[in-house]
Amino acid sequence: LHRGPRTAYPYHIKSEAENQPSLGHCGYSHNHGGYENQLLPRDRGAAVYQNTTYTAQGGITVSTQPATVRLAGLDSYYITDETSSVPISWELSNFGDESTQGERAFELKITRAGEEVVSRTSPGAFANGVWRGSVNLPVRTVPMTKEDPNSFWDVYTVTVRAMAGQDNTWSSDSFLL
Repeated sequence: LHRGPRTAYPYHIKSEAENQPSLGHCGYSHNHGGYENQLLPRDRGAAVYQNTTYTAQGGITVSTQPATVRLAGLDSYYITDETSSVPISWELSNFGDESTQGERAFELKITRAGEEVVSRTSPGAFANGVWRGSVNLPVRTVPMTKEDPNSFWDVYTVTVRAMAGQDNTWSSDSFLL
């Protein structure tokens, strides 16, 4: 709350947990790592302006950043029958580590003409703060027929998506091959 000319009231955080050091100049009443803290003026009195005592209360909601997933680019998105498989890899951040519990999900799906060819729910391996994974997409020889003029190609849709924490928004990436 502010009235009149701008006046700064310096505050510090006092911990209510035993043997906890001061947590610095935060400016809010909230929980730091499992113990409750309260906002107090440095002189431990309330803010007084023109014989009126002012107090303020606020809250902080701390949440994780949403998961971010990205497919690695390919040298070419056009392949021929001479190619037997294509390595597909991804990188996933803000997904937690091996010990993270709670809401999170990962999906990799590769389809050909609407038919699922590859499906994975494991995000891969965790190292240096990110998850990385890969899979080899088997490429079939395309049979050509005179009856179907479009039979000389296949189209693969590669889609990866991830969600973590309380954010129910999916991060996704995809490409056609």
